[in-house]
Amino acid sequence: MLLEQAELRETHRRTYAALRANFLSSRTARRAGQAPVPFKDGSPAIPANAVWTIVTGLPRAGLSLLLRMLAFGGYPVLTDGRRPPDVHNPLGYFEWAPAARLHVAPRLIDEAANHALKLPADALSHLPRDRRYRVLFVTRDPEEIARSQATVLGKELPAEAAEQLARRASERLAAARADSAFDVLEVPFNELRRHPAEWAARLTAFLGPERLRRPEAMAGAIHPDLPRHRRA
Repeated sequence: MLLEQAELRETHRRTYAALRANFLSSRTARRAGQAPVPFKDGSPAIPANAVWTIVTGLPRAGLSLLLRMLAFGGYPVLTDGRRPPDVHNPLGYFEWAPAARLHVAPRLIDEAANHALKLPADALSHLPRDRRYRVLFVTRDPEEIARSQATVLGKELPAEAAEQLARRASERLAAARADSAFDVLEVPFNELRRHPAEWAARLTAFLGPERLRRPEAMAGAIHPDLPRHRRA
C-alpha cells in the first residue's frame, strides 16, 4: 500500500511538472509568435486563433479524470498544482486558483487561451461572451455524486440530495447548450472510464487532432487501483 501511494505521488509530481513546463512554453509562444487581438477595455491581447476548452460539471462528477486524460493525450491543461492530492483524489485536482475569481475578474480567462481549464458548472455564467468556448460537460449518476460528496464532507446528505443534483446538472447542461458562445459535448463519466479509447476518438473529433495529439495514450490516465477508475 505504501509503495502504491508513493507511485501515485510520483505520478502526480511528474504530471504537474510536465503541465507547468508546457504552460510556460505555450504562453511564451502565444505572446511572441501570433498576431494578437486587443480587447476594447484594454485587457491584454490574445492570439487571433485562440481556443478556450472548459471542462465542467458538478463537483465530484469526474472532472479531474477527464483533465488527466486530456493531459495524457497531449492537450495543454492549465493548472497550478496548489491543491495537493489527497485521499479523495490521489491523482490530483487539476485546478487553477484564479478561476475562483472569474466572477469579479472575468478577463483572467485570457490566461487559459489554448488550454483546457477546470471550471464548476455554476461558474460558466462568469465567462466573457466575446469569444467561443469548447465545453466538455461531465455528467455522472447523481446517486454516485451524492455518495462521493457525502464522503468528502464526512456527513450524510439529505435523502433528496441525488434528486436535487440531477435537476441542477440538467439545468446547467441545458443552459450551456442554449448559449451561443458554447460548443458543448456531454461526457458521461462512467462511459469515459469504461470505454476510454472510444471517448478518445470522440474527444479528438470535437477538439481537433492538431490539439489532442496523442489520443492513444489517454487510457493510461485511468488508474485501475482507484475505485472511481475501475471498470464496472
